[in-house]
Amino acid sequence: MRDKFDAIVIGLGSMGSAAAYHLARRGLSVLGLEQFDLVHTKGSHHGATRLIRKAYFEHPDYVPLIERASQLWGDLEEQAQRELLVQSGVVIFAPPESAVLAGVRHSAALHELPIEEVRAELLAERFPDFALPKDYEAIFEADSGFLHVEAGVRAHLDAAREEGAVLLDNKAVLAWNKHAQGIDVVCEDLTYCCKQLLLCAGAWSASLSDVEHFPIQVHRQIQAWFKGREGFDVKSGSPCFAFDLPQGFHYGFPDIDGSGIKFACHEKGLCLKSADERDASGIDDEVKALGGVLEKHVPGVSKAALRARECLYTMTPDQHFIIDQHPEAEQVFLATGFSGHGYKFAPVIGEQLAELMCNGAPSIPMDFLKLRF
Repeated sequence: MRDKFDAIVIGLGSMGSAAAYHLARRGLSVLGLEQFDLVHTKGSHHGATRLIRKAYFEHPDYVPLIERASQLWGDLEEQAQRELLVQSGVVIFAPPESAVLAGVRHSAALHELPIEEVRAELLAERFPDFALPKDYEAIFEADSGFLHVEAGVRAHLDAAREEGAVLLDNKAVLAWNKHAQGIDVVCEDLTYCCKQLLLCAGAWSASLSDVEHFPIQVHRQIQAWFKGREGFDVKSGSPCFAFDLPQGFHYGFPDIDGSGIKFACHEKGLCLKSADERDASGIDDEVKALGGVLEKHVPGVSKAALRARECLYTMTPDQHFIIDQHPEAEQVFLATGFSGHGYKFAPVIGEQLAELMCNGAPSIPMDFLKLRF
């Protein structure tokens, strides 16, 4: 192993694996460090699937990023020789006054994205698998679907290795220090040196950032799988779905190869003191609540869960990502705050981070993702 690398990436989950690949692809010598096994279940990049949608209600400036991400997922599929993105479509159900529907319409109009609007009186005919309040409407986006999560991370890791990146697992970083010759990254057994450092540590970002009052908070969210019913599956053409309900924004996936119907609530969840905290209290109640919502709005689905998994949300106050240079070290870059809606962007975030580190600026405008206190 070389004594000094052009770049070290701390954290090899969704964003770190993609960044390691795109940095190495540009000819940089890259070292990736992961504190756990590669593709683990302790953070935010597990759980089999994530939604991918283009008419982004969170902010229209995400649309150019997701359009580029979709292209890059296709490129990665060809390189990995396996399916990563499934275009099943995504339907969002909400009341007429929903800010979610308004956001979808705004992004679709601004970026000329095709969407299908379904009025309340046509809802039962167009989407007979679902049961919603009488006044609810829907927007269906055919050019959307879901991603195979762990497979995507593995594909980026494999691609990074093919480009010459050195990837080490079970290498917890204790500290990093800048000096005149570069940056030292201190692990328990060795200290590594680099010209540039990228922090993609997910829920562990606050402790590694060395930024006072770093604006992220870790929350625990629950993903659960329920026994489906005949005909409500991807092979039958069932779409992914979401409900903007009084009890929160919920989303789900039809059965995929007999794995069950995955369902979750996209809210902050239980606030944790640190990423290492594991508090099982309340999980059973949360799973029961998910089952009740699912059974009510997808009739015929069992409310008894087959299994459930914890997922860590790493969230900023405005729920936008943080992609920026470190405020006190220009050779250090921050990429965090993605949990809840970040995975779909992984390849484009990796690409744009590489451009930021190599060229001084990304090619897609991302000022709205700068660090804010």
